[in-house]
Amino acid sequence: MSELESLGTSAGLAGVGIYAVKKAVDGLDRLFGPTTDEIAEALRRATAYMLRNVGRVTENANKKTSKELLDSGEIPFRAAMKILEEATTAEDDVLVEYVGGVLASSRSPSGRDDRGVVLAALISRLSADDLRAHYIYYSTVVALLRGTDVRVYDLGDLTGRGSVFIPWAEFDRLMGTTRNSDADTVFSSTIYSLKREGLIEFSRAGNVEHLRTELPDVAEDGVIVQPTVPGIQLYLWVLGRGQMSADAVTKAQSELPTIAEFGTVQRARRCVT
Repeated sequence: MSELESLGTSAGLAGVGIYAVKKAVDGLDRLFGPTTDEIAEALRRATAYMLRNVGRVTENANKKTSKELLDSGEIPFRAAMKILEEATTAEDDVLVEYVGGVLASSRSPSGRDDRGVVLAALISRLSADDLRAHYIYYSTVVALLRGTDVRVYDLGDLTGRGSVFIPWAEFDRLMGTTRNSDADTVFSSTIYSLKREGLIEFSRAGNVEHLRTELPDVAEDGVIVQPTVPGIQLYLWVLGRGQMSADAVTKAQSELPTIAEFGTVQRARRCVT
């Protein structure tokens, strides 16, 4: 039985007693014996915790969904179940934003777009730090590419002219780390996780001397990253704009919100002008 199915079996238990939990979970008394009441109480609390997380995610999704789609669109059952299953453990704010955005983006006029299943699975393979780093990279990339003629679906053009430099100080500030061994570990873990999933490329990271072999006039330590189409697509889905084409990020007229609570990089720059 999946986590969401278990939640559905006892969805009303958050507000009732441990007796109801024991009745809902067949064999609990027989399996745990004298400790059954303690186990049942833990399950009751877990159910309340999962329902709270689902509530936060659905509230987030509602805020990101247009009134038109709320009135007429639909979310495929398969996508809804998979995304809500991921929502049960979405405690961190960044997880709420990512799962909520995917849920919002899964609503379409036809009700047949179940790509959210794939993106929910992708999110489940990434840590909260991975997702926060993804947001930092792509909010920066999109801000710098708006109004340009970079061809998003041309791999060479995207990784070439879409390359951006982000100072360590800015990355650390938004990640909540400081430039020490812990920050190095967080950066290394997140960049390789995102690269593994095809969500980012990076060519160089380190001190000024190392970076100047690629960016001669750089004045700060940092990282040079290149966007990918899958990385852009995930970013759009998180904003509730999953129905947009990836090349929308270069169009000045595209309505692309930001997540104010996560902040923005102040001193980033494109590596190619």
